[in-house]
Amino acid sequence: MMKNEIKQGFQLVLKLTIVLLLLVPAVPGISSNVTPVATELACPTPNVSKTGQGSGSISFAWGPVSGAASYNVWYVRKDNNTSSAVFNTATNSFTFSGLEAGNYRFYFSTVCADGSSEYVIIDELVIC
Repeated sequence: MMKNEIKQGFQLVLKLTIVLLLLVPAVPGISSNVTPVATELACPTPNVSKTGQGSGSISFAWGPVSGAASYNVWYVRKDNNTSSAVFNTATNSFTFSGLEAGNYRFYFSTVCADGSSEYVIIDELVIC
């Protein structure tokens, strides 16, 4: 019984703290040093589309990404879980060639001055 009362007391203190934090900027004479958090990613992901596919090859393209220095691209062949090297390109397109028949997952990320974006996955593409 005591643990439940402690938990309820903690929850009440937490709720009151949140309410007070929300009210502080509205009280005259009290300043808040809260800095808004940026909601944009520092390095946005590319918007990738498949542009072509042939025997043993597949092509992708994407529009320019603000702040991009280059792009990293690679694949994993799902049939045997082998992966390619990570290819770095400064262009907005890439063609993978010499691919064996199988099921593939392709990865793309943007490289910016301050790091890389999360990666984009194009999944379940079958190469014949």
